[in-house]
Amino acid sequence: MLLSYRLSNLNKQKGAALVVFFMALILAGAVFLISNSGSDNGQVNGQNKTTASLAKAKSAIISYAVSYYLTTSGGNHGFLPCPETSKSLDEGRSVVNCAIGGVRYVNKLGRLPWKTLQIPVLTDSAGECLWYAMSGSFSPSPRALMLNDDTPGMFQIHNEKNYLYEGITPEDRVVAVVIAPGAPLNNQSRTNAAPGLPCKVAHDQVAASNYLDSIQGINNATISDVDPDNIDKIFSSIGVSNNQNFNDRIITITSKEIFDAIKNNNQLYSNKIKLLGEALGNCLISHAKSTAIKNANEANPDFCPGFGSCNSFCGDAFDICTIDEPTGQANALCHKTLASCLKTCRSDCGNGNNGNNGNNGNNGNNGNNGNNGNNGNNGNNGNNNGSLTYRLPWPALVNLASDYRINNSYVDQATTNSYLGRLPYSIVNSRDAIPGATDTDIFTTCKLDTNNIELFNLWKNWKDHWFYVLGKAYAPDALPNTVCNTCPTLNGQAANAAILIFSGERLNNQLRRTNETEDPDPLLIDSKGSIGNYLEGSNFTNYPDATGGGDYGAGGINPTDRYFCIPEDMSSVTECSP
Repeated sequence: MLLSYRLSNLNKQKGAALVVFFMALILAGAVFLISNSGSDNGQVNGQNKTTASLAKAKSAIISYAVSYYLTTSGGNHGFLPCPETSKSLDEGRSVVNCAIGGVRYVNKLGRLPWKTLQIPVLTDSAGECLWYAMSGSFSPSPRALMLNDDTPGMFQIHNEKNYLYEGITPEDRVVAVVIAPGAPLNNQSRTNAAPGLPCKVAHDQVAASNYLDSIQGINNATISDVDPDNIDKIFSSIGVSNNQNFNDRIITITSKEIFDAIKNNNQLYSNKIKLLGEALGNCLISHAKSTAIKNANEANPDFCPGFGSCNSFCGDAFDICTIDEPTGQANALCHKTLASCLKTCRSDCGNGNNGNNGNNGNNGNNGNNGNNGNNGNNGNNGNNNGSLTYRLPWPALVNLASDYRINNSYVDQATTNSYLGRLPYSIVNSRDAIPGATDTDIFTTCKLDTNNIELFNLWKNWKDHWFYVLGKAYAPDALPNTVCNTCPTLNGQAANAAILIFSGERLNNQLRRTNETEDPDPLLIDSKGSIGNYLEGSNFTNYPDATGGGDYGAGGINPTDRYFCIPEDMSSVTECSP
């Protein structure tokens, strides 16, 4: 009946196939238990009931994490439900805000929110409702700023001797735990029961210490829900019987289990990454087109005598403006005014000449320097009337030296010896180097952040996986009409203005850890800052790509990597994965 119920619900959310796949897997999964007597049939039946309830809860939580993408604004993979707590609006409902005071990345403990999961109430052999602990790194409210398959869980599982046996490394830590509390032990008191309540005691009257146990200095009833990025210990026991002080039984959920389910659904993962890559590339193209200039105007100042003085006037006015208003809205107005001024300069220059006079190209047909757009000093790239100079932003650093979860950490860097880095979000350095540019981030012109929230959210959650190699001829400081002799290629094919690389799953011994999610902070834990933990083969050996002319692809050394090529004519980005 549960399977039928879940399938019916998820069909409405277009995720039904996942439940069938994972129900079989989960029911065969490990459930850690304590048995008071293995020979008593009644107790064995009770253990089986608890085992089944824990497995059903795990299946429902994974299904929720998968279907969360479809039930929210989209773009959010893998988020978990908050537990039911004293602040929930109803029995069996997740609390609206997982964190006290709205602090992100704090773990949360409460009863299993069976209504939110849209399943019947689940109880153990003692008739008690299940409990549930959730990692703050997978919290939907306040929502984690970045969640993908590298995000670690924040629970470690210990045995009765306080030996750590699950979650030894960040990659193996547990993201959620479901706990069957069993019958009361020691001084646990479970009063305040009310008739007709499925979990006996109302959600605002229940206390975790009366249900969950403590041993060897680890208390399952105590989860740090105040300190962000805290690693909590949860206790279980293996192969120990007749323990009169502990009867909690648990089942764990890992990040791999959640993201394997997501990746098994092509429409929720692979197809979405393709749409995102194309959207990001087209945002860069929109930026380049917004600042494009006619080569004749800037490459040949003598051809348009007024442009140089006009440009100088605009620059002087801008400098005065920014000195008076260095930040804030007034500064943004300065940039807007500068862009308008330069646009007028170019417009006046272009309208007066348009590349039709003298020895400067004559639309690529006449004159001493035109030669059909193939030779001469001023006839390059076709014709002077239509040929444009495009500029793309510089990449961000690979090692951000700041929280990778925050958008504004991804800032473009004006480096002369590196054209490979992370895809930037903030492009203020590039903006200041490009005449007339006003964009503050890569979405300013394309408005992806407002026009397509799904793809914007998808980028936010996977932003540390996006790398970007820029052709030197398209850099913010490139000279107009520069020929792209050193532009990036993919497996030796035609040159591109730029290539976006989506780094897929970790291979071999790659690590992607940061100090924020480790407590205490181990030395040199910031492995996210090493490009070798994301890219392999020539994608790695090309770094830092001092000319922007490396050959990428490496014959598809990592089959989960994706490539998106931005052409020199800025027509439209395409996925060019080998």
